[in-house]
Amino acid sequence: MGAGITPREHLDEVAESLVPAKGLVKAPPVISVEMLEDDFEGVVLSFDGAAKTPTRKGSCGCVLWKLPGWSVMEAQGFILEDVTVNDAEYNGLLKGLQMARERDITELVVVGNSRIVFQQVQGLINCRQPNLQRKLAECEAMK
Repeated sequence: MGAGITPREHLDEVAESLVPAKGLVKAPPVISVEMLEDDFEGVVLSFDGAAKTPTRKGSCGCVLWKLPGWSVMEAQGFILEDVTVNDAEYNGLLKGLQMARERDITELVVVGNSRIVFQQVQGLINCRQPNLQRKLAECEAMK
């Protein structure tokens, strides 16, 4: 069995060949809050959601931040009943979008930790769960 060291300039090419093709629609864009310039002026919406699988009880939260300075414009938390983790994540996003709409904010940088929510909203993966399809439709209506 042979082994070798791939030169740094060819790592991306090699990594692409290792990504499974099944289920891959598009490569997700690389976006991070760290990519914003230090003097960025705007609003960031951060959201999160959580739920306990056995009880289906959960919560979500969202914060609107004014940049630069990261001052809190508004923050809210919500108790949720009969939800999955992904339901809770979508609820956090939707509540945050509603807060932004109430303040007439039309441009947002949105951050969160739910890969599924982000990829479904961006159209990178399909949404097959009826409960999430409804939430996704609400997000689409708020664009």
